[in-house]
Amino acid sequence: LDFPTREVFERELREHDYDIVGITSIIVNVGKVREMCRMVREISPRSTVVVGGHVTAIPAIETMINADFIVRGEGISWMRRFLGLDDKAPIVHPAIASGFGHRVMGLKLPFKLGSTAATIVPSVGCPMGCNFCTTSAFFGGKGKVLNFYNTGEELYRVMSEMEGKLGVSSFFVMDENFLLNKRRAMELLAHMKRNGKSWEFYVFSSANAIAKYSMDELVELGISWVWMGLESPKSGYSKLDGADTLAMTGELRQHGIRVLGSTIVGMEHHTLENIGEEIEHAVAHDTDFHQFRSIGRCNTKTGWWRAISRTSTDNSSSIFDIQRFRGTSRRNFWIGHSDATSSATGRACFGCAGPRCRAGCATRTIRIRGFAEGFATRRGH
Repeated sequence: LDFPTREVFERELREHDYDIVGITSIIVNVGKVREMCRMVREISPRSTVVVGGHVTAIPAIETMINADFIVRGEGISWMRRFLGLDDKAPIVHPAIASGFGHRVMGLKLPFKLGSTAATIVPSVGCPMGCNFCTTSAFFGGKGKVLNFYNTGEELYRVMSEMEGKLGVSSFFVMDENFLLNKRRAMELLAHMKRNGKSWEFYVFSSANAIAKYSMDELVELGISWVWMGLESPKSGYSKLDGADTLAMTGELRQHGIRVLGSTIVGMEHHTLENIGEEIEHAVAHDTDFHQFRSIGRCNTKTGWWRAISRTSTDNSSSIFDIQRFRGTSRRNFWIGHSDATSSATGRACFGCAGPRCRAGCATRTIRIRGFAEGFATRRGH
């Protein structure tokens, strides 16, 4: 079931006698996981409950949900061992469409096989190990990456199979830093050329990985869309070392490659005085899409959690709260409601959530020099 309603989930549990109920989730949906575990205990008490996915990165998740097993990191080998199977056997990639149930203004769009890209997962984890990255920490942290497919030939076989099953010629590559493994990518390109394939790829890649390729190589490979972490010009991350990201995004777009730039708001060096300049730098990239994401506390393997744990005295804060940092020059790293509303823009409710916000806001928005970052996530939902 993919995002079932409570009614659908309950019907599934009542109509089938399951030995195992597996639940996977992202962090923000921990409340839903807790409720699903409760429903399994009530409706199907004989079932073993296994919870995996990024929600398990929450410290002490065991105390928040009623599950028999918590699976952290890569779950295929764990589940194989749990079921008494060979955990070293070759992985059979499932046929996954990257999107379904498309709607525009509430109207459902017609769907036909091959109308959307197939999803391919070559690897999990990322050797860059940026300190804000929950996914990197989840799969072992800095320097750790697990390749499901080590060679371009293996990837080519999987993609050819998906092409036949789903009728696709485009692939959404769910890999933290796909282009970093140039040997594998160029081997894939060689097989594509040999077999006359003109495929299209949507990938995540860092600036230092993209810099390894000529534009001709990227175009030949079929890179159509790339998500690139711009973060901050003062972040000091190795993936940005020596990279002129302004020139790079411009050149990519000139060659028909769409770019989604990603910038973090609330890093250690950010203050109300310099955040406008940081956002102006991000916007100057003129990317096709741009994500502005706030830092939140997520994982014990990152410095962000330790920083908040060390400085926070508010024991009422919950996992749903969104925190931001003023910088290391002050004891308290949070940018609170009073700080934000006294900023130059005068309109922002920045960082408030739930009962701690005297303004009573359910939606949190910051506006800086006309650029808005909106959060429509209500506390606890």
